Amino acid sequence: MTTFFSYRIALPALLSLVGLAALTYGAITPGKPMIAASSSPFEDHLTNYTYCQADFPDPLEYRPPSPGAKLLHVQTVIRHGDRSPLTVLPNDNSEWRCDDMYKVMQVQGGNVNGPTIGTYAVRTTIPEDKAYNGTMWTNGTCTLGQLTSKGARQHIELGSRFRSIYVDQLGFLPMRLNATHLKDKVVYTRVTDFQRTEESAASFLTGAWPVRNGRTPDASVLPLEKYPSEIETMYGHPNGDCPRYSAVLDGMRASETYESFLQQQQPLRTRLETILGTANVKKFDRSWVNYMDAIRPRVCHQMPLPCSGSNCITPHDADAISINVNREFSMLRGSLPDAAEFNRLSLGHFLGELRDRMMAATEIGRKAPLFELFSGHDDTVYGLIGSLLADDMRWPPYASNLIFELWQNSVPTSNDPRDKYMVRVFYNGKPLPTRWCDMNACPLSKYLNHIENRIVRNMTEVCHLSA
Repeated sequence: MTTFFSYRIALPALLSLVGLAALTYGAITPGKPMIAASSSPFEDHLTNYTYCQADFPDPLEYRPPSPGAKLLHVQTVIRHGDRSPLTVLPNDNSEWRCDDMYKVMQVQGGNVNGPTIGTYAVRTTIPEDKAYNGTMWTNGTCTLGQLTSKGARQHIELGSRFRSIYVDQLGFLPMRLNATHLKDKVVYTRVTDFQRTEESAASFLTGAWPVRNGRTPDASVLPLEKYPSEIETMYGHPNGDCPRYSAVLDGMRASETYESFLQQQQPLRTRLETILGTANVKKFDRSWVNYMDAIRPRVCHQMPLPCSGSNCITPHDADAISINVNREFSMLRGSLPDAAEFNRLSLGHFLGELRDRMMAATEIGRKAPLFELFSGHDDTVYGLIGSLLADDMRWPPYASNLIFELWQNSVPTSNDPRDKYMVRVFYNGKPLPTRWCDMNACPLSKYLNHIENRIVRNMTEVCHLSA
């Protein structure tokens, strides 16, 4: 028997998710930005930047590229919203509560309208007497990396702004989704095999097509597609299944440039090791990512920062950690000689998928989705902006959003037949800043030529080439 799963996320305002992507939420004012915890300005790395929440598109500022141009296809790639940390510090006594974010699972046969086996609420419990000390914080009800109610609200707001542009302003997407739209796959959604990306996608879709007035009853269940984690292409290779990827990354971290960066920041690392007890913990060695993952979510939630006696992590320390992560990955994804290969090995296949799915919209007689949503991770967004040589290579904040638009020009811009079309790429509400093309109106030929050698067709073959 096949199974069908539905989820419900309970939030303080009785937010609920019914079906694979049906959420309702108390009123959010369209167009008003949500307030995230702000970081104090600290060099250029934190100017106009907060890790806690990305900027969103502003419907009042959005303009079509040119008179007579026709929108053919839209892809949106998002990072999940605000979450609990993935990194547990030694003797971590923090408390992360997700009582208002739980999943209700409904197991159903192959017929969506058929009888259910039952409905069950799935809640996380952290017992006082834990079998494995040091692997989980002391108190709370959150799993590692669980989407918070704040994270869900971020994507409801993002989806609402998306609706204001592509439904209300452009009339490109339907006001109400119905069964025909689902059958014809007018809207396609793909998530990774993580609860936080599923719930982020569901939240986005609820903002874009609210359950009560954005869907007909026969379209109450919106499908979320996901690949098995063993063949997922929306993030790198955390399981070590790509030897070349690991070799390239290790090589960059052994470079003179990277080593110099680590040495410059050793005084801060020593201070953190003294306060946090991380001196002999391997996951904190040679990278700043786990320090940021442990500290920055506390800043985003205005929680106390960790202390050892009277010696505490300060807001200045937290900012310095974020700056170091931005510097680290600006090198790994941008400036080091092997950065292009690193991006290709981590997101090259997914970049090719996006290209192929976009080009399907140019084929006469082929029914391609009008809109595709891909709910992923910081790695997903980072690999893409790295491949596109973005000027801003700072770490993608929570709810980061990349929007790819394919337009048909009223008049071709060159003799190349591909230049009947243009591509626009928006990153966190603004045209993606690059030096090789104006992403507010990039000729399709120039866009395709740029990404061609950054695409991987056979990942297994490429992963086993000698580094």
